Amino acid sequence: MDEFERKVLGGDWRAAVAVLSRASIRPEVAEALMTPEAHKEVVFGVISRQDVTPERLARAATFATPQILGRVASDPKTPPRQ
Repeated sequence: MDEFERKVLGGDWRAAVAVLSRASIRPEVAEALMTPEAHKEVVFGVISRQDVTPERLARAATFATPQILGRVASDPKTPPRQ
């Protein structure tokens, strides 16, 4: 684990944005990114990745920010409401 990944696990949102620009992210680091108190820029970074999962989109939808909700709603990977 490198310095930026350790900072992500420590809650540094700027390090998280830097790590999100990588082609691949360790699973434990990816999980640490989507905490309930995650910074808005981190959530945007997670839902903008090509490898975003429907589960991460669903978790992002719990953030009551219009910009995030708009991105989640417009993402083709978002499952339809049941």
